[in-house]
Formats: sequence, structure tokens, C-alpha cells
Amino acid sequence: MNKEKTGLLIKSARLQKGYTQSELGDILGVSNKAISRWEKGDSFPDVGILEDLSNCLDISIEELVSGEPDIDKDKSFTALLRIVIIQAKDSIIIKQELIANIVIMLILIMRFYFSFLSRRGYNWDFKLDMALLIICFVGVALRIVKGRIICSYFKQFFILNIIILLMSIVSIVVMYTGFIYWEHIVSFVKPEDLGPTLSRVFGIIALFNIRLFEYEWLKIKNTRTVSLIMAFVSLANVFLCISYRELMGSVLNIDDAVQSIGVITISIIISTIAAITAMKHCK
Repeated sequence: MNKEKTGLLIKSARLQKGYTQSELGDILGVSNKAISRWEKGDSFPDVGILEDLSNCLDISIEELVSGEPDIDKDKSFTALLRIVIIQAKDSIIIKQELIANIVIMLILIMRFYFSFLSRRGYNWDFKLDMALLIICFVGVALRIVKGRIICSYFKQFFILNIIILLMSIVSIVVMYTGFIYWEHIVSFVKPEDLGPTLSRVFGIIALFNIRLFEYEWLKIKNTRTVSLIMAFVSLANVFLCISYRELMGSVLNIDDAVQSIGVITISIIISTIAAITAMKHCK
């Protein structure tokens, strides 16, 4: 099987028939992007539509599989069997990716809801949030490894990476400032308004990071590349903001607050750095 040769063969036959990529896609029931990926050699037509593709372009299935004319049928069968196995594995990976995405998004949305939208509240436990964060990290890591996804680094997606890192810094600075300089802040803001204001700031940052993470997850599907900073730091930012929000309602005095802020911040930062470092070594 040679995807590049097959792609060139499909393109040549399509042009001979006078079809555009969109027209051929409409006939086969696939998108023009799928046709483009076949012709570039980025992917191979699904086994289930090989017969329709063969009839449409007047190319034998053996030629489509091999990308060459007059191919030996035994070799063609072997190549076809290999394609079936590869596509079956890819189908399993796609299902795993979907499940991982659903699990991670449910965790993020539910935690966001209970922390920022629900007025009922619940008994907050930072250890539980750290466990949920690690589950999200593991889900992303497994998708990258099993999906054979290429990891991009800081210079790629530079602006978005900077924005995500700045949001982490803003969250930390806002939280520390709110407690350490409490006496100065309340001279400008009513004490009863400070908590809700900080909560809104953390809520906006958390929601924005959830959207960035989902954007990165969807981008992986199309480009098969991932920015490690966008994937992991956006998750860390969500839990950082949630933990800060929950902490505001549970501390008894400023000294305890400052100490707890340090524990939360350091724990999440170390976990994030460890996850990104591990992914770099895995890839």
C-alpha cells in the first residue's frame, strides 16, 4: 500500500473524468476535504467505498490499493487486508478519543457549574480537584500517544500560548493581591463586593480556558498536531480558577489563605510541568 501513489492515481482519474473534488465527493457521499486528503496521500479511502470509487473512476480495486496498474492480485489482497486492519485500529482510536473528550468535558463543565453557577455548593476538597485534573491530563496524554499526534512547541501558536500563560499569571496575581492587600482594596471596593468580583474574574478566565481547550481538541482532529501548552495549561488554568474560587469560601483568616494559595498554585504548576515534560519524552 502506497497512499501517495494511490492519491496520484485518484487525482489523475478524477481529472480525466472531469470531476471536481466536490463533485466526486457528492457521488461517493464524502466531503471534498476527504478527497483532497486522499489525493495528497494524507489518508486512504475507507474500504467500504472502494468499490464505488472503483466504478466511478473506472479503476480496479487492485490498482487503487497498490497505486499501480497491472498489480499482482495476491499482493493486492495482502495490501487490502493490511488496510482493513489499519482502518479498524483507527476506528477504535477515534472511539477512544470521543469517549475521552466526553469525559474531560463533563468534568470541566460540572466543576465549572458547581463552582461558579450553582448556589447550593458542596464540600470542597482540593485533593479531589487534583485527582480530576490528573484524570484530564491522562486522557489528553493517551489521546496524543495512541493517536500518534505530533506535539508542537512554544513558537508554534505563539500568541495563543502567550495568552494562556498570561491568564495563569493574572489568576495568581489577582488571588494573592485580593488577600495580601485586602485592607487597601476595601478602601476602593466594598468588602461585600470583593468576593463576587473576584469570583466573576476567575469564572471568566475558567470559561475562556475551557473554550480554548475544546478548540485545541477539535484542532487535533483536523491537523493531528497539538500544542502541549494549550492542551495542558488550559486545563490547569480551569482548575486553578476553580480552586481559588472554592478557597475564598472556606478560609478563616488571611494567613491561612496565603498558605493555601501557595499550596494550590505550586501543586497545579508542578503537575502541569510534569505532564508536559512527560509528553515531550514520550514523543
